[in-house]
Amino acid sequence: MRYILLISFAIMILAGKSQSQSSALMDSVDQLIEQKQYKTAFRLLQKADPKNNKPEVLFKKTDLLTRYYVTSINHMMFAVKDLKPGKTVMDYRGKPGDYSLYYFDADSLIRRLIRKKGESVELYRELADYWFEVYLRYGDKPKGRKAPLDSVKKFSGLAINAGDQHFDTYYKLAYCYLEEENFPKAIPLFKESIKRNDTFPSSHYNLSYANLSMNMYSTAVIHANKAFELYDDPAQKADAARLAGIALLSMKRPDKALHFFDQSTKYDPDNHYTLQGKVQAYFMLEKLNKADSLTQKLFNRFPKNPRIANLISSLYADNDQVERFISIMKDHIKTYENEPEVKANIYFALANVTLKTNADKAREYILKAKMSYEKIYPENHQIFETIQRALEYIEKQKKQ
Repeated sequence: MRYILLISFAIMILAGKSQSQSSALMDSVDQLIEQKQYKTAFRLLQKADPKNNKPEVLFKKTDLLTRYYVTSINHMMFAVKDLKPGKTVMDYRGKPGDYSLYYFDADSLIRRLIRKKGESVELYRELADYWFEVYLRYGDKPKGRKAPLDSVKKFSGLAINAGDQHFDTYYKLAYCYLEEENFPKAIPLFKESIKRNDTFPSSHYNLSYANLSMNMYSTAVIHANKAFELYDDPAQKADAARLAGIALLSMKRPDKALHFFDQSTKYDPDNHYTLQGKVQAYFMLEKLNKADSLTQKLFNRFPKNPRIANLISSLYADNDQVERFISIMKDHIKTYENEPEVKANIYFALANVTLKTNADKAREYILKAKMSYEKIYPENHQIFETIQRALEYIEKQKKQ
């Protein structure tokens, strides 16, 4: 009996020592990461677990490489660097340098642990997190790899089925359904994520987007506003405020929408989607002179972007203000008399806005656009194929 007790006591001492060593390792790694000594931190982790048999160490390696890499090849080969004070990984990421690459296939390593140790919430969650990082870096079709969101959906679902209660797991699964435009499945999962962590802004933002897509505008406004309050990044705050404004326009509340659009422009003054929203709000409030003034400002910010001119033309057409648009654009033709590319964009927009009511006039505008483009592009330029297709389309419209 005494012998058994001594063995048990020894095992307890060894377990405590192992936990203490692990805690000390993680503290050291965290300190190095805080000091931006990423390469040294990774080497320390490699030394502690060269065969990747310890889940905690493997997770730390995966997190370090996917967050602080300076070079990544398909998120299977990574380079990390010890940084000097004042520098960040973004100063080096995507730029040439003399780096040592580490082969680190987190997917295979974590799957090996699952086969070895059996099902685990932590292992499933880590796989979902890893594949979500792959998606954020390479999109949903990385070269030579399977679709990341399929794996995110699979492993976040397995983690939840195994008892995972972490808000981020619910968020990632909800995000997968959102990308599939399966809003009825995404909405309750975003709600579950928020129930577990009400301060994570992206859950509120994406729940707002899902509700907007389901025409549940008042709920969309509530969560967009919450996201706006929680976000720190200026671009994200602008995006959340704009989303609230769009939902309020759908509710026929242009006055309230303008408030959020104004908030959005404070953080992102040149976003044309926000400016278009403000123009639409002015139309709804019958403040036509303000709509015209903002339209001129919007066009002058992006005069060489044909998409902007066409979006504005559609906005005026949808609000039965075609003549006002034509008048504004004709003034711009005089302003940009010596800039043929801008003039061509204007003529294309005029063709777009007049096509339904006056095909002959639309054809005239297209030909004027062609004349402008001929001053700056060779005759084999792709734009002339586009013009020819536009002319053929107009002829078909005239015959109908």
